[in-house]
Amino acid sequence: QCVEFSDSLESIPSNCFDGCTLLELRKFPNKLKHISGCAFRNCKNVNVRFHDSLEFIGDEAFKGSGIDSLIIPDKATVGTNNAFAECGNLIFAEFPTSFYYNHYYSPIRGCSNLRELMLKSPTVVGSSGGFRMLDGCPINVVVKVPDYLVNAYKLDEYWYNFKIEGFSTELVKNWEINQNLN
Repeated sequence: QCVEFSDSLESIPSNCFDGCTLLELRKFPNKLKHISGCAFRNCKNVNVRFHDSLEFIGDEAFKGSGIDSLIIPDKATVGTNNAFAECGNLIFAEFPTSFYYNHYYSPIRGCSNLRELMLKSPTVVGSSGGFRMLDGCPINVVVKVPDYLVNAYKLDEYWYNFKIEGFSTELVKNWEINQNLN
């Protein structure tokens, strides 16, 4: 069953479509600002793109959904507790400069087909003693970092564990980490 939202809709409440496996959704309203927790959890036919108006995505909002490509708007805050976990179709994810990963819960845990992750903020994807951002994702995920962050990553000893090619190069455009992150 295909759903179309009013263009004036600004918020989608918690659990609104949780478990609606037949729900089809391809478009959000331009003015949508807030998607609460579990709003589209396990909705396999939900594959949407987010507008720049979006400010918040709650915990488990899209867990287990059909999203295949994810670009979070720059001003949006993402609930790090499994917001997009177990999205089996997800192959690309981009997190904005506002993204903060708390090292305990991952927004993309268990995305078994993830191939590329773009991080626009200094983000550690793993930690000793805690859960990792890429737990349950393929071990060959390519992590990309824009050129303005390369030095921030170079200053963090964590990244030296990966023996990254070109790590000491000054003229880097987008930095790619092609190492297993486990």
